[in-house]
Amino acid sequence: MKGAFSYASEKSKLLYLRQFPLIDNSHLSFAVETHTAATIASALESVFFGKASVLDALSEERQVALCSSDAAAKSLLERYAAICKSISETTIAGIGSGVSAAPQTIEDMYRQKDDLELALSRPMRCI
Repeated sequence: MKGAFSYASEKSKLLYLRQFPLIDNSHLSFAVETHTAATIASALESVFFGKASVLDALSEERQVALCSSDAAAKSLLERYAAICKSISETTIAGIGSGVSAAPQTIEDMYRQKDDLELALSRPMRCI
């Protein structure tokens, strides 16, 4: 799985899991059909495992950037944190005012976030 996630943003990693799921959808269908606690728990664990693998990959990428002595990696991480903060603040401000931010603004911010995630996913050395 690690090789599939190299050079990919979070969005791309999740799309990969949708295209190549860790479990067959028939597993989920069987769980819904049988309505037993064991099959439902098993299906949910599989879904969570898939999402957890994305989070693990993202966490590892951030850890490498954090411990790197490379100033460019640290700069990428700071820019990533800043854009995430901007997305959050813009979204919350829109909710509080009842007026959402311009869709293009939010789309641009998410595009920047994806670009930074892609840059952070490139192999770096932890020195």
